[in-house]
Amino acid sequence: MRFDEGIAAAHRMVEAGWLGTVTSFALTVNVFTDWSQWEWAKAMERLEIMVHSIHYHDAVRWFMGEPSSVYAVAGRTPGQYPVGETRTTSSYTFPDGSSALVSANHMNLGGDNSAEFRIEGTGGAIRGTLGLMYDYPNGRPDTLEVTSTVLPTDGWVPYPVTQRWFPHAFIGSMGSVLEAIATGSTPRSTVGDNVKTIELVDALYRSMGANEVVHFDR
Repeated sequence: MRFDEGIAAAHRMVEAGWLGTVTSFALTVNVFTDWSQWEWAKAMERLEIMVHSIHYHDAVRWFMGEPSSVYAVAGRTPGQYPVGETRTTSSYTFPDGSSALVSANHMNLGGDNSAEFRIEGTGGAIRGTLGLMYDYPNGRPDTLEVTSTVLPTDGWVPYPVTQRWFPHAFIGSMGSVLEAIATGSTPRSTVGDNVKTIELVDALYRSMGANEVVHFDR
């Protein structure tokens, strides 16, 4: 997900200081996923976050850093194909007082798919959509808009996003690895960093199981 075109462009804006200090990150997905097309998914007790929203939680860390605490809840729909969770809502707090929210529902029967993110800062905001989730697996281009007192902008300004998540995300990540091999640099997504995301996912599941906030002692 870190190489999703819209998310990557938003991160470049944050790095450039267009939002000032980031204070919140929110991402919500509301779609219908036919889990029955994947037999391996039926018996997975840890499903939605482990195979889908893990990318969103990875993005939260990319923008916000390491949380001081997380709290997650999960749900199922009666009669659904998999035994694992198909709806999750996860909230974060950070040492500086900032916060984040990730919410994903895969049992939307209304046909009005949506996948949106919003990043707030002391000097502006970014909003956008994840085009892949509106027409999975084909996808459509992401959308991205920014408003900033730093530039400044005259209200919301669209930023052109022309690539789709498939296959450019994989090209981007492999390109980063190959560049690191060739130049001795550090790839944008390192093994150690990926381990931290897995640790975060485990904390979210522990929060679900105990119905309590999980605190991190960094």
